[in-house]
Amino acid sequence: RTAPTRSNPPGQKPRRESQSWPKMHASTASSDSLTFANRKDKAAFEQFLIDTVEDVAPQGMRERMLVEDMAASWSKIQTAQRWLTKDIHKRRKLATKHMAFDATYGSEIMEPHVFEARLTTSAEALLRYEAAWRRDFYRALDKLKALQQARMDREKLARGGGSGTFRSL
Repeated sequence: RTAPTRSNPPGQKPRRESQSWPKMHASTASSDSLTFANRKDKAAFEQFLIDTVEDVAPQGMRERMLVEDMAASWSKIQTAQRWLTKDIHKRRKLATKHMAFDATYGSEIMEPHVFEARLTTSAEALLRYEAAWRRDFYRALDKLKALQQARMDREKLARGGGSGTFRSL
């Protein structure tokens, strides 16, 4: 048995996969598995995915999957940075209120406080996650470069030129 094929509506020209893939997959592929705080974040993710696809021109399923992995990792990194920034602002505001209280009521009532620049357990976890997502991003980028280099080497050999040695993109 053969798998059913999709056909274009009557009167519509067939589209090459490489032309339709960025726009079609930007809204359906990775964005369905990610959670966004608002439409602006989702639109930023989709634009990053489209720009990355245009920049690196993935060919084949493996290259496309790596581009999606890169976009998903980048989106998670941006979210973690936003959360950490909010946490730092909240701590700064709390410390300012506490110091204002001490100044108003005098330090005779309370012992002077020393504020430590210590992250909470959740902030430490966010930093670990962010580091892991950065590693995921760069691992996918390195794999994508390697796949594209191997493809270019194969194409060069097929045309009858060169030894197929590695050269950086």
